[in-house]
Amino acid sequence: MIVSMPEFQENNSLISGKPQAYEPADLCDFLRGRSPWHYDSLPMGYLTLDKRGRIVDINRVAAGILGFCKKELMGKDFFTLLDPEDLKIMEKNEYGLQDMKSASQINLRIRTVSGRTWIKAFAMETDLSDHQALSLIFTDITTQKQTEKELGWQLRVTREMDAITEAITQQDPDYSRISRIVLTAAADLTQSANAFMARISETSRSTVQLGFEQVYPEKCGLASLTLTLSPDGRDGIHASLGKAVNTGKPIFTIQPPKDSPAPGFLLGHIPIHSVLAVPLPVNHRPRKLLILANPATPYSQEMVKMVTRLAKLYSIALKLELSG
Repeated sequence: MIVSMPEFQENNSLISGKPQAYEPADLCDFLRGRSPWHYDSLPMGYLTLDKRGRIVDINRVAAGILGFCKKELMGKDFFTLLDPEDLKIMEKNEYGLQDMKSASQINLRIRTVSGRTWIKAFAMETDLSDHQALSLIFTDITTQKQTEKELGWQLRVTREMDAITEAITQQDPDYSRISRIVLTAAADLTQSANAFMARISETSRSTVQLGFEQVYPEKCGLASLTLTLSPDGRDGIHASLGKAVNTGKPIFTIQPPKDSPAPGFLLGHIPIHSVLAVPLPVNHRPRKLLILANPATPYSQEMVKMVTRLAKLYSIALKLELSG
């Protein structure tokens, strides 16, 4: 008996009383005993692996999710498509086809031409020939994973904001501690290796005094350093910092300087490959500059917005400190 996808959808709707999105587990049960050619009309990815993990059958949807045409995937080792981190974990734990069979579901990252794709897969063992090991039915859950990651990141930002707010509203605020909280939060959330505050001259905006309050001093050749820079100069990163001071707007650069030490810094200081700087204004005048450097991944506009939120809170603390 062959049942079409519309019929499957109708049967699902009758059971629940309302239309449902296809779930791989439902399709696994639905497809047991059906003709193999029927799999090509599935609204989900379907493939079959032999006992060596090679792809011996695959439908159009699966090929599209994996980012190849069907012909390219036939005979390919499925495990070579996995993200290196996932493959390393599976090899370390000796996780193979037998484990995939027994798992109710498994989430995997696949390497594609356009990047990485998350899939949620369910294994089927029915209707297999002697040389076949298992079939997988799977969906692309990349958008879901990206949303989860974004929500998790926003939750971390909210927690850090709450911690800063709590520190500011103490009866006798510890402003040095608040500065450390802000620096640590900004560095962690942007995965920056280094973070420091620049004290802007009170008498003239033509100079920026960098007092390196290192969050991670062990990564810096000089733990304590003060130097004067011209914000109107043409010395690479320092010119960018000057622009942030002059405009009062955050800046970031992802272009590394040509020289190993950042231009203008003393010999022996850590190399600086990219920076993100956010001014901290008091009464519309920048008084400090929150500077991050050397991120694990390039700075983005989203990171700038987040650090700006932290900086606005710190500006409140800075205003209280200066008025006290």
